[in-house]
Amino acid sequence: MAALKEQLTIQEQLVLQLEEEKAALDVERKTLAAENETLHQAISASVQAREQEEALAETESRAEQDPSFPSLYPSTDTGMLLRSYSEEQPYLALNTHTEGKVIAAGSGAITAIRSDDTYPIIIEMDHGNGYQTRYMCHQEAELNTEEGAQAKAGDALLTITTDNTQLDYQVLHEGSPIDPLMVLDAKG
Repeated sequence: MAALKEQLTIQEQLVLQLEEEKAALDVERKTLAAENETLHQAISASVQAREQEEALAETESRAEQDPSFPSLYPSTDTGMLLRSYSEEQPYLALNTHTEGKVIAAGSGAITAIRSDDTYPIIIEMDHGNGYQTRYMCHQEAELNTEEGAQAKAGDALLTITTDNTQLDYQVLHEGSPIDPLMVLDAKG
């Protein structure tokens, strides 16, 4: 009986030791899982940053090689972005200020100047490389171009005459709207 009690005590101590080792291994496993997740996030962020750098380099390269590529910000003003591009709103909504200029985002031909119930001025431009841009001004502004004119990248299309004028800026590629932020030059 004494021998069995001694074996039972030894077995109980062994079980306690194994439970302590299991607890230590669980802590180590959780620590390693957290480190693994941190490394995974760092790698994902690095890959995403590299992809963004490559896309920016490609955009800059296209813009340098082709002045008709619509990569310029469409205003000389530092107005605020009111609304981003979405499928429901396929353009950027920008706030502009008096005396700011709406400029050609790339070289091309002014194909239309018109208005509708929402926009007193709509300027459509074809860049001749599959890209078209549309500048839609919610308030009256001073027109600085005419239909059929050739505009160079950076040329003034409109002068804003009313403070807090909303400009809706749209980029189309092969006739379909795309997010203008995909082609805007991000250097400044």
